[in-house]
Amino acid sequence: MAQLKAAQGDPKALAAIMAAQSGGGGAGEDDGGQGEAPKAGGGKDGIPEEEVEEMKKQMEERLKRNQEEMDQMKKSWEQRLKEEHKASESKESEMKKEHEMKKTTSHLWNLNEDPQLTNMIVHFLKPGNYRIGNRKATPAPDILLNGLSIQAEHCKVEHDGKSNKIFVMPGNNAKILLNGVNLVEKRELHHDDRIMFGNNHLFVLHHPKDADLIKKKAEAKKKGVPYDESPPSFEKAQEEIAQNSGLLNFGDVTKADGTDGKKSKEEILLQEDLLKLLPMINEANAMSEELDKKVSFEPVLVSPQARGEKDGRTIVHVKMKDLTNGNEWVWDKNKFINRKYIMQEMYQNFTDGDPDWQVPKEKDPFWEAPDSEVLIGSVHLYLQSLAYKIELDENLAITDYKGNEQGHLQVKILPCEKNGNECDEDDFVEDPKELIGQSLHCKVHITGARGLPKKFAKGESFCKYKLYMEEKEAETSKVKNTINPDYKHAKIFSFSPVTKLFVDYMQNSPLVIDIWGKQSAEVDPRAQNKSTRQLMNQDQNVRNRTNQSSSSKAEEERYKMLCDISTYKRRAERMAGKMNRIQKLLESSKGQIKTSDLEAIMKGPDRTEMQRFHAAADVVLHGEKLKHDKAKKGDTPGSKACTIQ
Repeated sequence: MAQLKAAQGDPKALAAIMAAQSGGGGAGEDDGGQGEAPKAGGGKDGIPEEEVEEMKKQMEERLKRNQEEMDQMKKSWEQRLKEEHKASESKESEMKKEHEMKKTTSHLWNLNEDPQLTNMIVHFLKPGNYRIGNRKATPAPDILLNGLSIQAEHCKVEHDGKSNKIFVMPGNNAKILLNGVNLVEKRELHHDDRIMFGNNHLFVLHHPKDADLIKKKAEAKKKGVPYDESPPSFEKAQEEIAQNSGLLNFGDVTKADGTDGKKSKEEILLQEDLLKLLPMINEANAMSEELDKKVSFEPVLVSPQARGEKDGRTIVHVKMKDLTNGNEWVWDKNKFINRKYIMQEMYQNFTDGDPDWQVPKEKDPFWEAPDSEVLIGSVHLYLQSLAYKIELDENLAITDYKGNEQGHLQVKILPCEKNGNECDEDDFVEDPKELIGQSLHCKVHITGARGLPKKFAKGESFCKYKLYMEEKEAETSKVKNTINPDYKHAKIFSFSPVTKLFVDYMQNSPLVIDIWGKQSAEVDPRAQNKSTRQLMNQDQNVRNRTNQSSSSKAEEERYKMLCDISTYKRRAERMAGKMNRIQKLLESSKGQIKTSDLEAIMKGPDRTEMQRFHAAADVVLHGEKLKHDKAKKGDTPGSKACTIQ
């Protein structure tokens, strides 16, 4: 009985016990055949037969039930296989039908950065009208799109079955790019047109009955050449958007001068960075608009010249602009990408209805501290004059990364003695190589700046620069609450001895002075009452009216050439001054001048060769000849056609 209870629930154990019970046998073998006789009416081992029969019956029923379950499971599995096979065949049939339908029916198909996800979304456009919008539209749109910058009534697509023409008509303030160009009015669509709805939904139109397509195929057939039916790619579509934004103006073209215009390695890297960042920048602007953050983002291209470097490649930064006061901050791409992911998290919390989606401004990815230092612009000062120990006195334009003027900076560099006293005016060299091995001392004066942008009127500004291989940057004092600061900066630099590298630096490399500042935190109260979208449109209109210039290597070379001319002019003036003093000395001496006095004038404090006399005479005679030639032609002497800013 104990064995039966222990085997309860285990069919195999029950079957084994029943088999042993039905196997028969006399009295227990262990007791030598002298076992106790069973009781009347009892089963074996003292178990009543009725109970044994009941147990047999239960076990048989359980075995039968298990077998039925196994059969049912087998049947269900086979049925599921049949259903799956049937569904697969149905899906395959639908795909074949859709594939055939694509050949003859106009439709929109998607482009994706992942080629495996391209052409996975299809919207057929049979003759008729189609409304495109998000889930908030009432009634529901014919083509549902969700995401950033998709409006409830985003646009309408009309397919005229009689003329086989397809038109798209954008809704109010709807963001649509057609072949990379912003769409603001009703426009006819053609085969392979690229359409960007909002910021993320990029589609291509397949229009087999397009009149232009039919015409192009006919022309190709007439010429006996195959018609190129390769579809647009995601990369080409993004490149098209970048080109129409004015950021990519190069390509596989022949330039006007006939040279090969193929992209260089630097241009390819720049294009890759742009194509990666542009969708992110568009997404950041869309999130700012929906969250009403009143800031905008745009890519900026910073040339090596704008960074104070002689060589290198143009790099992409991102500018964030506060639309309420015009403050701007330029981020490197890594900082922007990091901020963009935090923006996405904030936007997701907003769309999920999280009441705590708004965070303190110190943690807000759309916020930057107004008192953080920003680069206003820079000036490039070439040092050719210093290489001849001649002073520089320049009023230079301060330019930003785009080459736009941000004010002017007054700078002087004077050769001097070690203690800062000015050198004698005759103390200059004819050839910069004469300085090698000697000592050179100079004093840098930064008098002040004029006409800085108004946003720095209640902030502060200062200058930083590094002359040659100085370890630490020199810095002027910080001047607050004015756009016309007087820095009154002066610093003496000593180079002993002068090396060939330093001479090359003075002749070929500019001294870059960066002007930094802190912007005012004041906000225009009128801007506070406007939405981010209104402020963005207003800012775009202002930028469209503004002529943007760009810093280029050609401009840098032009300025360097003007510096060369200015240096030559100063040298000629010094030579002429020396010749005048010689002449006056001769006249005053009435022939009694000593040879040693004449040599002292020609040599100057550190001259050792009388060849200076011949060099000075050549320069003066050349200058007089130029004046004489100009007078013959009727030119005004001393023309200032070439000036240095």
